[in-house]
Amino acid sequence: MSVAWAATLLVLAALVVSAAASFLRNLQTGLLLLVGLPAVVLLHALLGTVNTLFLVALLGILVALVRTISETLDQVRVATRPRRSRPRAHPQRDTDRSRIAA
Repeated sequence: MSVAWAATLLVLAALVVSAAASFLRNLQTGLLLLVGLPAVVLLHALLGTVNTLFLVALLGILVALVRTISETLDQVRVATRPRRSRPRAHPQRDTDRSRIAA
């Protein structure tokens, strides 16, 4: 099989997986299941059980680390954002009368 055929099959597989995952409620979970399960089965066949478990755990740690860093940076960005005071729409009246009586 040539490289062009392999690339074409990879693109087609990515399109099919993303289309199938779009029917699920959570797109990330769908992509994880539709790509992750066949990848784990393939890794198990190629590398064995121990190495596959090690790679899956390593990938999980990497994903958790990236998410933690990105959420921390988002919180820092929100915390350092200058706060704007909203101008009041109507100035306060000095009298105690209601607007209906006015």
